[in-house]
Amino acid sequence: VGRRAEAVAPTEQAVALYRRLAADNPAFTPDLATALINFDRDVAAIGEPDRGEAVWQEVLADQDVVTRCTLLVSRASAAQPGDLRAVAWLVEACRSEDRDLLGAAHEVARTHRAADPESWDAAWTQTSGGERPEWLAVDTDLLATARAWIATQTSQDERDYLAAHPELLDPSADTAIEEAVLRVEESAAQGYRHLLGVARAEGVDTAYRPIFQVLLAEQFTTAAPAEQRQLLRARRAELLDGGVRDHLNQQPADESAPLLRACALLDLTAHDPDGLDGRTVAAAFDALEDPTRFPELLDTTAADTNQAATLLGPLATIAYTAATTEAEAALAGFYMAVAAAVAGERHQASDLVRRALRGDPGSASEWITRLAELGAGQPSVLPLIAVLTQPSGDEQH
Repeated sequence: VGRRAEAVAPTEQAVALYRRLAADNPAFTPDLATALINFDRDVAAIGEPDRGEAVWQEVLADQDVVTRCTLLVSRASAAQPGDLRAVAWLVEACRSEDRDLLGAAHEVARTHRAADPESWDAAWTQTSGGERPEWLAVDTDLLATARAWIATQTSQDERDYLAAHPELLDPSADTAIEEAVLRVEESAAQGYRHLLGVARAEGVDTAYRPIFQVLLAEQFTTAAPAEQRQLLRARRAELLDGGVRDHLNQQPADESAPLLRACALLDLTAHDPDGLDGRTVAAAFDALEDPTRFPELLDTTAADTNQAATLLGPLATIAYTAATTEAEAALAGFYMAVAAAVAGERHQASDLVRRALRGDPGSASEWITRLAELGAGQPSVLPLIAVLTQPSGDEQH
């Protein structure tokens, strides 16, 4: 209501109260800034601007770097556009290493500069002792475009946006890009810089391919068998690309059923001569819908000397991930051992068959008979008979 003189005392009290609160809890720093700005305006209105400046300097002297810079940016933001006093406040704030604070300081500085670019640039150069920074006069339209790229919600949208705005691929956009990424964590900013570098050198599609491969790998891993079948049919080439498998191989080694199954399905599809339309791949997906089909499928594949070396291992792994009982898991483990033996991995085969035996000791005789039958065409499986006949105490590791 225009009674500025009466407002000075309570506003000064608010500064003192928020100063104590902010000292214990930085969350009160914005309130302290508001109180200081109000006090500054009140004393200026009654002709005592020096009094406000004195309080500001007293408060600022007690603050750590981040809090001090935060207060300075708030003060500059509240000043009239073009107020040259804000130059010194913002020059100091721009020395902060806090990304959020730096972005805010840059934004406020550009707002002030817009009121009188020539005077602002001259004052900035004099105060900072250096040339006017590029970000201060960044193309605002280009900055808006860069920020819109950063703000896209999905990787696909991000890729499409970058492809539709080739101006971001020009090196002249670097300043706008750097300003835009101040709104994200440094790790994310590094990711955007890398994407942009690859996109400029090799194209937007090449830059985003690794990201889409990771997303596809994760989608395939967590999908139900029916969806995995559809994904393989629709995106077989992408799924069998080395980038998808590289991502899966980099996951922590464990016996996670989804991860094991995803890798095995890709291996099976890659090795089946007819791919997704191959007999074994189709049979594997059918067996995932009806796991009672796995024993016959495993037995038939193991007996096929042309397929056992490449298809039995992934097929047995898929059966293992679908097992719901110890006996089913043990049978899958037995055929995993057979596959390892056929592939010449003798020690691994022995370890696998021992593990299978521990899961289902009662199947030892049946497995020995089956090994003897398979051995007629594939002698490399015969040593597993000796492993199965060893007393448990005599196992050699």
